[in-house]
Amino acid sequence: MNSQQSEPNNPPSAPPPLPPRGKWILGGFLFLLALTVYVSLYWKVSHYGP
Repeated sequence: MNSQQSEPNNPPSAPPPLPPRGKWILGGFLFLLALTVYVSLYWKVSHYGP
């Protein structure tokens, strides 16, 4: 039994990079969130007016 401490291939301090699909999903989610906030603010301004 070898008790050598070998360095792990994937250390927990460095998460693996997101695949292109994950980036697209994350980007789409952020875009939808921003769009929802923008529409809600526009709706409030248009209803309650300055």
